[in-house]
Amino acid sequence: MNKLFFLISLAILSIQSIGQSPYILTTTQEPYTTLENPISINGTTEWNQESSFPVSAGFDFPIYQSTANSVNILSGSGFNIPYSGYYHMLFFHWPFGGSLLLDRGHGTGTSLSPLDYEIIGEAGNRILKLQWTNAGFYWDIVDNEYSTVTNSDYINFQAWFYESDGKIELRFGPSSVLNPDSYCAFASKTGPYPKFMIGDHLIDIFGDANNPSYQWISNEGIVYGNMIVGIPDNETVYIFTPDFSPFTLNETDFQTFSFPQETGPATINLTNHIINIEVESGTSLNALTSTFTLSEGATADISGITQVSGATVNDFNYPIVYTVTAEDGVTEQHWVIIATVESTGIDEQNDGLFTIYPNPSSGIIQLNGNAKAVTISNIFGKVVYNKKSDSSITTIDLQNQPDGIYFLKVDGKSYKITLARE
Repeated sequence: MNKLFFLISLAILSIQSIGQSPYILTTTQEPYTTLENPISINGTTEWNQESSFPVSAGFDFPIYQSTANSVNILSGSGFNIPYSGYYHMLFFHWPFGGSLLLDRGHGTGTSLSPLDYEIIGEAGNRILKLQWTNAGFYWDIVDNEYSTVTNSDYINFQAWFYESDGKIELRFGPSSVLNPDSYCAFASKTGPYPKFMIGDHLIDIFGDANNPSYQWISNEGIVYGNMIVGIPDNETVYIFTPDFSPFTLNETDFQTFSFPQETGPATINLTNHIINIEVESGTSLNALTSTFTLSEGATADISGITQVSGATVNDFNYPIVYTVTAEDGVTEQHWVIIATVESTGIDEQNDGLFTIYPNPSSGIIQLNGNAKAVTISNIFGKVVYNKKSDSSITTIDLQNQPDGIYFLKVDGKSYKITLARE
């Protein structure tokens, strides 16, 4: 136990501020209002510390050096931006990577801590709102040798994302945290270790929970950050205001990328060089023609085949790698294009030939139909499952894969599946 405290202390003492944060953190007080027309994220299903649920904003919002149109709600701690592997807000967090929150219906099979969202406002000024209601604390709920269980502590809070200016807000509602073990039974008993991770740096938030300090620090190596004291009071609002100049496009960047069948603008991640684009339900990915814009004099190819905007046809059933070459003919950048088909909002995919369920799945996928060959790849094109059989393949085990979007190809047909632990 002493070694644990030593490691935590050493990590905290080694933190050094390295410059200006890309977001300015301020706090204010505003009435906490529950969502007027909430849309359920988890239904009646209980969630755990590691559960993750994708939520579509229905609009693009700026986020440091990129844009996004959806958010993963990390039920046990906060949120991240899908596909990016880059932006994570872990607020209810403790050292060594643990999430603090847990459904108060834990072990019953029925959620007592609803997760909801709502989108309000007119185009150009919309807000995506995520809401945690009556969320409990792992160390206050699960009986173990380290903590005292009361199952009485709870927190209500929301995360807001603004279309117009990229502002992010954390809004705190009524809460009660009386058990010091709720913050982590064998480390901090003062408060969580909140941090906004942006690539290899993070915004470290610490001090008074109602008026915290913050610093922009390196996230390289073992960095746990600092803690806040307690939980923000009811009606406290954390405001993260962008403080960065509009990003500059490089000569090897895609300026635009689109399909005629798209449901909305593509998300172009200029940091990880990934483009995500969704097409209308029922659209075949077998032969799509993309329209794109590059910098003056730049060219694009796929495996040496020149790509012509608005003319070249490609199979987008799997992620495709474009190579963009600058006008100098030497400077290159590889881009991954990920096309997905709009979800029908049901728990299975059924096209008359194959039925795939549940979707989203916690890791075990059932496949009805006479499937003899199944291949599954992740969003980077890496094959994570490949099986051929003389008899029908009915069960697919992906429990060893992380949550996210995958592409299942069965006997020449392709489907999008989602892993989201519950």
